[in-house]
Formats: sequence, structure tokens, C-alpha cells
Amino acid sequence: MSAAPLSEECRRFLKGYSEFRDGRLDSESRSFFIGHIARCSSCQRYDRVICKGVQVLREPVEATAAAPMNIAEVRYRVAAFERESLALGTAGSGVTLSAAVVVALLLAAVAWSPFFSGTTPEVEMPPVVAETPVSTSAPTFAPLEKRSPDELRQPDLWDGIRSILSERETGRQAARADSNPD
Repeated sequence: MSAAPLSEECRRFLKGYSEFRDGRLDSESRSFFIGHIARCSSCQRYDRVICKGVQVLREPVEATAAAPMNIAEVRYRVAAFERESLALGTAGSGVTLSAAVVVALLLAAVAWSPFFSGTTPEVEMPPVVAETPVSTSAPTFAPLEKRSPDELRQPDLWDGIRSILSERETGRQAARADSNPD
């Protein structure tokens, strides 16, 4: 059952209904909504449902007072719940196991059914043709410049540190020599 298409007035009503409901419309727009609710039964029902829902949500929730229970009553209820769950658990496990075995047997029958038919299905496949690969020329690179072995040597990472240490040591020896006149 499909719903009838909405009229232009109904679309306008539904689009602006929140503003109408919140009282944020001018008097001319508000009169359109009031008149449309009076004329259209579908939109009238929509307004009635929304109003009832808002009323229900705004009503304070009444706390239901639970009857006080003593310890013996609580223990009795817990024991009854445990007995009920154990009774259902034992009956349920047998049914579950039986259903699992039936499903396993059905799956096995479906899987092995081609072997029982006696005929092997034949499938025609197109022949496989192998050809020699198309030769491609190797990529060309620009010629390398001739370099001497000294230019190819990587700089030692410790060279800079060694030079700083040697300068520092030289400075210390000069300071000692200045402080110790022999």
C-alpha cells in the first residue's frame, strides 16, 4: 500500500511545522497552518500525534513504589529463577544438539551428492596459447662522468668531530703552557 503524493500545501505545512509548533511564525503564516489543519485530515492527524507525544514527554514520570521484600523472599525468588533456568537449559541443549546434527548431515549430503551420481561433469575450456614475449629495448641512461676514486669516497662522519676535539686539545695544551712557566 503506497501513500498518496503530498499536495504543495501539505509539503509547506510539514516543512514549517516545527516553527509553527514553537510559536515562531508571524500571524499570516500562523493562520495558514491553523486553516490547513482544519481542512486536511492527514495533517490534522499529524498535529494531533505530535501534540500527544509532546504532552507525554512533558508529564513527570511517577516512580512506582516497589513492595518491600525480606531476605527470605529474595532468596526464594533467586532459587526459583535458578531452577527455571536450569530446566530450560537442559531441554534446550538437547534440541540444539539435535538441530546441529541435522544441519551437519544435510551439509554432508549436499557436499557428497556429486560423488553419488556416478557421472563426472565435463567442462570445455578454451585452449591455452603461449607466445614469445615482445622484445623491448633496455632503457637508456645518460653516460656517467668519469670521477677519480677520491671523489667517490664518502666523507667520514667523525672527521668534523675529530677536528673540533684536536682544536680543543691544542687550546688546552697552550693554556697549560701559559700557566706553567718552567
